Amino acid sequence: MMGINHSVKTLVEGKYPWVTVVKCSCHQCALVASHACKKLSKSLENLCRTVCNHFRHSANRQDAYRKEFQVFTQVEQRRFFALAPTRWLSFQNCARRILEQWDTLMLYWDSLVLDDPSHANDHVRMTLNNPYSRVMMFFVEYVLRELNEFNTNFQSEKPLFHLMKTQVEKLLRTLAINFMKPSYAGTVNPFDINPHDEVNYSPDENVYIGYKGYDFLVGLETREVTCGRFVAESLRIRRSARDFYVEAVQQILDRFPFSEKIYDLVHLLTPSSSYELKVLSIRQFFDYYDSALWNKAKLEQEWRSIPSVALPSTVDLPDVDDMDIVVYWCHILQTKSPNGSRIFPNVGKMVQYFFALPFSNVIAERMFSLLKEVKTDKRNRLSAVTLSATLKTKCGLKRNSKGGLDSGKSVLELEPGLVKRVLKVNASASSRDCNVLNQSIVYGLAKDIVCDIREQSDSD
Repeated sequence: MMGINHSVKTLVEGKYPWVTVVKCSCHQCALVASHACKKLSKSLENLCRTVCNHFRHSANRQDAYRKEFQVFTQVEQRRFFALAPTRWLSFQNCARRILEQWDTLMLYWDSLVLDDPSHANDHVRMTLNNPYSRVMMFFVEYVLRELNEFNTNFQSEKPLFHLMKTQVEKLLRTLAINFMKPSYAGTVNPFDINPHDEVNYSPDENVYIGYKGYDFLVGLETREVTCGRFVAESLRIRRSARDFYVEAVQQILDRFPFSEKIYDLVHLLTPSSSYELKVLSIRQFFDYYDSALWNKAKLEQEWRSIPSVALPSTVDLPDVDDMDIVVYWCHILQTKSPNGSRIFPNVGKMVQYFFALPFSNVIAERMFSLLKEVKTDKRNRLSAVTLSATLKTKCGLKRNSKGGLDSGKSVLELEPGLVKRVLKVNASASSRDCNVLNQSIVYGLAKDIVCDIREQSDSD
């Protein structure tokens, strides 16, 4: 798909040289975590998988664990997550849930081994009773949370392409400074960091393993101050953490190449860059994407006129960069001249071009999930027209839900003419009747969206 030899990527680039290929940032982040976790001990992953599988298939075990052990230790009664390879970064959620009930699980498996002394149960009990395994689990929960936050941010449906490079730079610097000298990792360009440069490594005792892991390790040190095992285990944990960081940084550098000029041009859209005219001319945009769509002279003139637009009364000039980028450009592009015509039609085309750039395929994945809910095994003969109409209706219900998406009160207000048309359709309707009905539904949804946009612009 994305290889360098006769893949879809190379074929598309060969036919359309001006196309910019952007890999899914969420999927790339998941691959980074997957490869980096291979540097850690397999016992942690096996623990998450074994604990979940132990309770998943037995209601009696769940009931006994809940009534006898969770009640006794007074922990919140929650189920364990499955370590699913098809779910992005599920390891972090599994680790967090096990850490919440670590002491309870220790009691449960100590009791279980007495009744069922199998090799698997004994291995789980030994892992749970090993305090250094707990430290490593704290580290896993911390470091995967950093990657999970990046992943979650780019699962949004808002246009975030302009933030991708800066967020990757932030993630690189955060990971690098955890195992390298701050004088190096904090000053050099994040994309020039060499994670294999041992000269710039921090001492072993300074490798960061997260606050909870460090705090738990300090508690072990006070209890085992005379034990030589603590020194060896502490060194092993920090070196394993460093191996994770090295692999994670290298994977990010390999999977997030920002050599394309589009990643620098997209910063034209930030509120401060456009409103304060940090880029006086957008000639570089024409050099990158020269098309008959642009009236270059007028686009340049409109660009330089943006600072003349008054900001909303609630925003001061120093705070312009804190504005949501969609709200900012809606305010700019809705500005009209005294005769009622829009002032920035050409800038609007450029903004639409940038906002259309993809940064992940999460939206498509969500639509596939929605499609799977509609086209089930018992409804596998639905036509494409029916599927399309059903999905548009479901999306329209979510968009027009009253009280928010979580209120559970989804109401779609249909036009009276549309209702009459639906009532006239027979059970044995022809394909033409279905197409007409589908077009009517699309028209009704589009009309609702336009009305919402007009009401929002009027209120602004």
